[in-house]
Amino acid sequence: MLSNSENQEKKMTSSHLKKLLISVACISIFTGGIQAATTKTVGQISVIGNQLNSVPGSADLITKEQLEISQPQTINEALKQVTGISIRDEDGLGLRQNISIRGVNGDRSRKVLLLEDGVPVSLAPYGENAAYYSPEVERISEIEIRKGSGSIEYGPQTIGGLINYKTPNPPKERQLSTKLTLGSDSYKSLHYNYGNTFDNNTGAVISILHKQGEGPRSPMPFMVNDVTAKYTSQLNNQSDLTLKFHYYNEDAKVSYLGLSQAQYDRNHTINPATNDSLYVERLGLSAIHDYYTKDGASIQTVLYGHQIKRDWWRRDYTKGADNALGYDTTFLDLNGDQVFKDSNGGRNRHYKVVGVEPRLEYKDYKASIKLHYEEERNQRVNGDTATARTAKDDNGLKTDEIRSTLATGFHTQYNHKATDKLTINPGVRMELFNQKRNILKNSSTTNTSKGTGLQTELIPGVGFTYTATQKHTVYGGAHKGFAPPRFSDAIDGTGVDQKLSPERSTNFEVGLRSTLTKTIHTTATVFHYDYQNQIINASTSSGLSKANSGKSASTGLELGLNSSRKLKNKSSLNSSVSVTYTDATFKSNLTDGNNNETATDGNRIPYVSKGNLHASLGWTCPEDKLKMYVDGYYQTGMFADANNTSVSSADGRYGIVPAYTVFNLSTSLKLNNHFTTFVSVKNMLNEIYIASRSPEGIMPGNERKVYAGLTANF
Repeated sequence: MLSNSENQEKKMTSSHLKKLLISVACISIFTGGIQAATTKTVGQISVIGNQLNSVPGSADLITKEQLEISQPQTINEALKQVTGISIRDEDGLGLRQNISIRGVNGDRSRKVLLLEDGVPVSLAPYGENAAYYSPEVERISEIEIRKGSGSIEYGPQTIGGLINYKTPNPPKERQLSTKLTLGSDSYKSLHYNYGNTFDNNTGAVISILHKQGEGPRSPMPFMVNDVTAKYTSQLNNQSDLTLKFHYYNEDAKVSYLGLSQAQYDRNHTINPATNDSLYVERLGLSAIHDYYTKDGASIQTVLYGHQIKRDWWRRDYTKGADNALGYDTTFLDLNGDQVFKDSNGGRNRHYKVVGVEPRLEYKDYKASIKLHYEEERNQRVNGDTATARTAKDDNGLKTDEIRSTLATGFHTQYNHKATDKLTINPGVRMELFNQKRNILKNSSTTNTSKGTGLQTELIPGVGFTYTATQKHTVYGGAHKGFAPPRFSDAIDGTGVDQKLSPERSTNFEVGLRSTLTKTIHTTATVFHYDYQNQIINASTSSGLSKANSGKSASTGLELGLNSSRKLKNKSSLNSSVSVTYTDATFKSNLTDGNNNETATDGNRIPYVSKGNLHASLGWTCPEDKLKMYVDGYYQTGMFADANNTSVSSADGRYGIVPAYTVFNLSTSLKLNNHFTTFVSVKNMLNEIYIASRSPEGIMPGNERKVYAGLTANF
């Protein structure tokens, strides 16, 4: 007999930067040059390598060609084609990512290690591994995904795998391109690229991107500026150097606040929190030095650092209250709607991250050591008007903290060729870290500083590949999943060390990669993740506001098929299908701050869909003159809370996130050797759906959007 949760799940599944840029762009159009291919990889860190079939564990690669033909507007859209990945859209702009891999908690992608060219990009990888910043898809050349035991080569997060966004290296010869895109919601984007290689051993590439629009909800204006510069040099026959600079800023009228159920039913495109504003600014620098010895060893030293400003001002409100205080009730209608106050709060956080990591490879051995420091300045500022961006006086600064982590990590791995067909890859990672929370001011204490003491974690893993035949390779492995406690969880607001263990899991997988014919390739993977503990609210009577508790498990199946064939008229037809089934459930009850136990054992993990399906078909005519691509994505329903509430709450935060299906169409036409025009339609059948009920209410999915533009290459 089916449980209530299973019955509900069955129902869910069945029902379903401006002038500068313009000037630079114009200059590029009148400057001659030759378009050329990319040089060999120098200082570009790959987490997969050149031979996908030899990877000991599951891995996926989204190629440059796939990104070009599908024309994704966001990273989220691009990742939906990968098995095992579940995406929860939020703002409709793709500016913040909520990525779940194989059933782990996808909130702000905290359990996934996000890298760009092998360097961490999250706010603070140890203390706040949150994706408030995400690389813009326009400047990414490839995306690598690792979900198996090989992911322990990088850290600290090893529970949900890793995603590495690769940016282009300098081309062999001068290349200039300008891409102009216009679209729905007054969308405008201008992307300028220049690259060249000088004297055959020194090259540079620069990307400048500006985009803006009114956003998918009315009103929700946004603006993004992104500048990336990369310099590569072959210093001599034995060493290379790569330097990279990145600057990003974003100003968007986005909010945590979603819609109540009544607001969604009345007009799902409104944005009631019109005074909310998020500003993100990032400056990143990295240097990669490669040294190759005469006996075949290589030493790669990675030096990285970034600082991020994340200021989010959100207007204060209450839900469903009367209007006795004369609050703004522009959007108030029914119970659950918001009543806005004439005040707001700034949740302002500034991050600094720096690290160095030498990596050694010799024959079948790999080893690395990392030294890493990160710091967060966290302030809560109360404004006395709805649009204030500073406090009126010193009393407006409610909380002020400095949170930091000093860490070192070690990794070693051996590639053991057991037989001609069997390769075994045992490895181990060790993480040592100390977290500190300096509370300068809050409601309960002042000038309190406390550290957690040194914490040590050993993270073993083993993977294998077995070449059964020339067409079939079996792979698999097991590894320990690890995630350090967040700053705010490790030490509470009164300076008490919560003595929390890191979150841990034991992860297993086995799979098969097959070449059925010259044009058809398949993958099949079975996985099981056993999650020993989660950090959740617990009793305050013990003096601890957090506790290690809550077991869960995730078991599933991933199937992928890719076909590429040449037709008689010399055109090519490419198709793909990816299917994921995930059964992610609690294996224990949860306890709240008053030690009240909630019956969650057996319930599904919130925001993990049970099934995802992506299918695509692409056609390219000879000489790439015309390209057409259509794809569809289906996601089963999800629950929004651990209680698996099936009926929508009035405020929209709880209830089912129903299943939905979205189809996209992209085309491009090469006019001549210099100009290409393109059109894409997202959600072309105009499916109206709920993307999320988090953080605070219903976040609607994007309606049909149309984009068109012109690319100039010289």
